[in-house]
Amino acid sequence: MWDTKFLPSPLYLGKLRNRTRYFSRLKCLRQRFLIRTSLIIIPFLLFGCTIQSDTEFHIELPEITLPFELDEIIEVKDWIALGPFSFNTRKQAPQNTFLNEDLVKYKIDEDNFLYDDISKINRKDLAPFMISQTNGFIKLFDYAGEMIEDKSNFYLCSSIFSPIEREVTLIVDGSNSYKLWFNQQTILNVTRKHNTNKVGDRFVNVKLKKGSNLLFVKVNRGSNVKSWGFVLGISSVSKAKEVYINNYFSDFIQNPIITDSIQIYTGPYSDCEIQIMDEGNNLIIKDTVTPYNINVADANFTVSGLSTLENGFYNCRLYFAEDSIEEFFYKGNYIDLIEKIDTDIRDLEISEKEKNDLQAGLQRVSFLSNEEVSDFSSSEIRILNKNRVYWAKAIKESVSYAETTKSLRGIAGTSLRTYTSNKSDRIYHFVFHVGNNVLLKPKIPLIIAVPYALEGESMTEDWYLSNLDQIEIDNKMADDHGFAIVWVYMGGKSYTPQIGREDVISVIERIRESYDIDTTQIYVLGDCEGGRRALLLVERNPDLFSGIAVTSPITSFDYWNEAPINYVENLYNVPIVIEHGENDEVSTVENSRQFVADALNSGYSPKYIETKNSHLTFSKDYRRYAFIFFDSINNVKKNDPPEIIKYSTLEAGSLSVYWIEINKIDSFSRATIIAKYNSNSNVFNIDYQNLDSYKILSDKLKLTKDTYVTVCTNDTLIFKGNLEETKVFSHIRNN
Repeated sequence: MWDTKFLPSPLYLGKLRNRTRYFSRLKCLRQRFLIRTSLIIIPFLLFGCTIQSDTEFHIELPEITLPFELDEIIEVKDWIALGPFSFNTRKQAPQNTFLNEDLVKYKIDEDNFLYDDISKINRKDLAPFMISQTNGFIKLFDYAGEMIEDKSNFYLCSSIFSPIEREVTLIVDGSNSYKLWFNQQTILNVTRKHNTNKVGDRFVNVKLKKGSNLLFVKVNRGSNVKSWGFVLGISSVSKAKEVYINNYFSDFIQNPIITDSIQIYTGPYSDCEIQIMDEGNNLIIKDTVTPYNINVADANFTVSGLSTLENGFYNCRLYFAEDSIEEFFYKGNYIDLIEKIDTDIRDLEISEKEKNDLQAGLQRVSFLSNEEVSDFSSSEIRILNKNRVYWAKAIKESVSYAETTKSLRGIAGTSLRTYTSNKSDRIYHFVFHVGNNVLLKPKIPLIIAVPYALEGESMTEDWYLSNLDQIEIDNKMADDHGFAIVWVYMGGKSYTPQIGREDVISVIERIRESYDIDTTQIYVLGDCEGGRRALLLVERNPDLFSGIAVTSPITSFDYWNEAPINYVENLYNVPIVIEHGENDEVSTVENSRQFVADALNSGYSPKYIETKNSHLTFSKDYRRYAFIFFDSINNVKKNDPPEIIKYSTLEAGSLSVYWIEINKIDSFSRATIIAKYNSNSNVFNIDYQNLDSYKILSDKLKLTKDTYVTVCTNDTLIFKGNLEETKVFSHIRNN
């Protein structure tokens, strides 16, 4: 999903390093036997030697057959692969190897690869092999062997069979550099792209002829040691437009910091209207994109003549027939902008906490201003400048708001925020977003986005905040469904479940100082490792959260008993939805299947959605199901406490869950409790193991001191009578 400077791609969490052959060793030996015996023995006797053949391999070109109606993205999963090809590290830098034509010596022209060339690659010295996967995300490191320092290019070829002639869109992504030919025509040439951060990155409309259509790809590693991959999906043009809108709705400008022109990428759209507005929302430029004025080389449209614009932020809007998207760009000197913001912050008279918030934003933009892209990658420069513009605009708007209101209370938009730890006086950061439409609500429901494994120590300098693709699409979906959303850090690389819990609780308290948050409507979402952390968070604090949504969660990883599947019963009263792709190669689908099975055994039914997806998806709105789910349960208020509580823990100490408080001394034993309350008869049945004590928090049940109750513990009657004035009933084991 990301820039490798900021994220080691999850595609490479586990490197199999095994080359997958299309045929077995037995089949290979059988072929050799047939070839040699078919020559009989006479030539051997006449010439006194065996026949050496360069055509011992026979791999047929894989072909994917498209249906008549193309209503989904179809991934190309089967390829003939050639490589990796080596280069001389003493004579050539790895970043220059993309230009190597490694097939020339085999009399194959890569720029004119034909179906007839398949026979030329079926030779022993080329060693072609089949890549055949359950998903289309090809991780070439898996096929490159252990030593990659002198490895440069892979070639891939496959075929598309269409029963009819029609136009489709190829949705493509790859790294580090790649070139794509379709029926001998070069249709994509992308260089120095550090990873497959969008997945649905490039969109090429092509005309399929009836019958077979040839795909040929060259994928170069460059000097990249983290991401060497390729993915190609076939889509209807209409579906591709949906994906483009989701992936590029605020990321279509290729040079977000400009001097005299901007380049715009319109993906599968060949025509649209462009409007550029100033900070006062005044229209200053209007232009039209047509198929005739898009640059063929990079598929961008250029708006020129912007050198006379005053320095500042501008809003560029693209209007399509059925939709519109917008993105801000900045004209001027970025360093001067940061210095001006710094001065303005120092002059503000606001609270210390709010000044810390603004200083966090300043730290972010100052960090970005000092970042550089060492290999002049245009995609990396674009990502960096996009981040510079986004966070600078956010902090500038916060400063302007504070200048007017003398506070940051109630500000809309996205901003970095802070809280100060009560334990260490250290300042911690989070990102908070609330839309103008959500601010109109009397009480604001809140979604907490839990991160997966992070490598940084400071949120303001972490790659996590550079994931604007995901941050912005989730912010938009939160606006659409009426939620505020917060992106927490949970200690970064120092994460533990305890640190994560303390971070989230502190963040909620800090947000409540400036916004009227509905504490009965707080939700949690996370993916993969973030899904594991989200589950652990809610399992430890089920009474704090109203719902949880996790995508491809890791539920069975048991490090110091931190597997969510060990605490399934704790979610007995929490609405939960899980979505998992059956072809997920990072977090296998069995994680969710077993979790759901254990939940059913515990007496509740999570909503479970199983898709055909792998770990990554073409469209960035893949978490939309979570927002829809939260929206569907948002009106189910948690006014009444549950009558059944199921909870287990390994933690020592005291903690409260709903209307019961437990005290556990032994940290090496697993404590469990099932507490049941009958509100009609005021009878409590408490079953537990390995607890030192528990308390019934009668005030949480809104019971008065004269309420007559019956309490049974482990099938033994221990109390009958009125509650004391403390409204707390206590039972101590062996007492």
